[in-house]
Amino acid sequence: MKRRMLTVFVALALTAGVFAGTMVSGSALDVDVPVESPDSDVMIFPWVPNGAMIEDGRADFGDTGPYFGTVTIQNLESERIDIFYTSTASDDYDSEDVSTWESQKLGANRTVTLSASDLDVPDPGSGVLVAGRIEGTTNPARIAAVQKQASDVTPLENAQTGSQHKIVGGYTGLPGHQVGTDAVLPIVQINSNWTTLVHVTNFNDTATADVSIQFNAADGAGWNINVSEEIGPGETHSINLLDLNPPAGWVGSAVISADTPIAAVAERAKNETDMLIMNVSQNPKIDGTQSAPLIFDDWFQWNTGISLVNLSGSSNEVVITYFDLDGEEMGEDTLNISGGGMSFVYSPASLDDDGDDNGGFVGSALIESEYPIVGAVDEVKYFGDDPDTGHAMSYMVETSIATAGESLAMPLVQRGDTVPSGDTTGIQIFNPTDDSVTVALWYIHQNGTVFADSPEIITLDGNEGHTAYTLDEDNMPAGFNGSAIIQVLGGEGGVSAVSNNVNYSVEHDGSASFNLIRTEMAGGDIPVELIPAITLEASPDEANEDALFELTAQLVDSLDNPLPFAGVEVEFEIDADGFVNAALFEKGETDDGDESFETTTDADGKAFVDVIRDEPEGDDDWLDDGFSATITVTIDGTTTSADVTVTWVEPEDTISSASS
Repeated sequence: MKRRMLTVFVALALTAGVFAGTMVSGSALDVDVPVESPDSDVMIFPWVPNGAMIEDGRADFGDTGPYFGTVTIQNLESERIDIFYTSTASDDYDSEDVSTWESQKLGANRTVTLSASDLDVPDPGSGVLVAGRIEGTTNPARIAAVQKQASDVTPLENAQTGSQHKIVGGYTGLPGHQVGTDAVLPIVQINSNWTTLVHVTNFNDTATADVSIQFNAADGAGWNINVSEEIGPGETHSINLLDLNPPAGWVGSAVISADTPIAAVAERAKNETDMLIMNVSQNPKIDGTQSAPLIFDDWFQWNTGISLVNLSGSSNEVVITYFDLDGEEMGEDTLNISGGGMSFVYSPASLDDDGDDNGGFVGSALIESEYPIVGAVDEVKYFGDDPDTGHAMSYMVETSIATAGESLAMPLVQRGDTVPSGDTTGIQIFNPTDDSVTVALWYIHQNGTVFADSPEIITLDGNEGHTAYTLDEDNMPAGFNGSAIIQVLGGEGGVSAVSNNVNYSVEHDGSASFNLIRTEMAGGDIPVELIPAITLEASPDEANEDALFELTAQLVDSLDNPLPFAGVEVEFEIDADGFVNAALFEKGETDDGDESFETTTDADGKAFVDVIRDEPEGDDDWLDDGFSATITVTIDGTTTSADVTVTWVEPEDTISSASS
């Protein structure tokens, strides 16, 4: 099929001031914004360490640390902003007036990494708040931010790590509207020689928080305990689970409530082998289908465990369905979780197929439940022939998806060497819906300029996944530090995503995992330059004189992948021998035909026209020959063309009408 290429520019400018439930004036912390809001001008970090240790008094495990944190902040606006930041332990901590915080400028689409010392975090650590404002105003500016930490010495510039570090961890900050008076940590544990530190921060600047922490055993049975704490304004209390004397092998969850805004982080450490997993608490106002974008089962010695907490008081049936990257269903697990209880699945045995020649599986999961749940997904590399074992990280089960007109943001993207060594990012994108979706993945340098090979245009059908690995970017230099934005361009589906950041050069555990942050369309005025064309299909492709048939134009990219762009203006025009007596009609209509017809694409990027053709004058051989005709299609003012073939047949053999 011949076709002429064209270029369509899809404008993706930001809409300034579109912030659902946004905060106003100089106020920073507002807990009244709905949890489903896609934007935030405030990011919350319940725990940033600056010299903290993790103790384990059992056997000869000893302590790990000291740990030192960093916060990487991404400007999601297309203009310069002011970023404000404060430690909750600051002597003049004010949770509402950002003008009292430290600040600096951050250019459009840029990122910056601040160390715990830059943030004035005291030893051993504290909570941190970061806020964005349009430069020189009190107008909110959208930001995204993550916390990455390392042990023994402070992370290098730009949150880089190396052989001088023993252990790495991290988590994604909480958008301000997701912080309230309740918080859930899906898994805390002392089994298998792990221990857990729970850090709870009171973000109120004037009132002492009365905090209740309910530790519940997995599967609703065994040791449960409630701990009451009074936490002063801006203070962080840290509880080592071992100090509560749970029985050996205990694993469960922590449900936290208070009378002021609070949030928490769980540091799960295996000092025996120098491994660290981190989770940030979730607001329990969550409902509906959730997703786990990245699931491993013996994938290069990586495995996953899914921990889920039932937020209701009733027994809750939870169904976990696993999909490979092609969207094929591979297996299913069902958990019946008691009211308020917790349960988990490790390295799912229900997977039907190993999925890959290397003997492992990589894919995603849908998590459906009768009542609300909160979850975490652990990724561990305990053992195997690979010398780079002893790594562990975790991300939170995704509770929402980005749909057309929205974006996902990742503030920290890095590329190591090809060995591989050095901090290296892999982003896993999942479409947890039944409909297709098209996204643009952009890598952006720290200075806000776009990586030369961006964007990557990705179309995912229902339940399909995609892995974007910086080591696969041949033109990305070793040592790259920047960010990523995933723009949802079209389709009825949506995406969730997580990012793994791994450095095998770190002495022991060099891994951290981050959830991408949902926002309205981000990326400034960067145009998405596509090279779409059309394919044409005739139905039926056999007809006789006076026959009705239908033409379908499909927008495709340069690889003939469908582009699901809805509402694109398409004009059909017939200009070829054999069609001179044809008329074009709206699909399903046979009145008022014309030589040209205007319509728009549907959600799948398709446009339709019905054609009625008369016998061409002076052509005695048309029944025998058949022919190809060129249909010209004008898309948003740019003209392209494609061939379509219709075979003309004797009347008694005809297919006389188009399929509907």
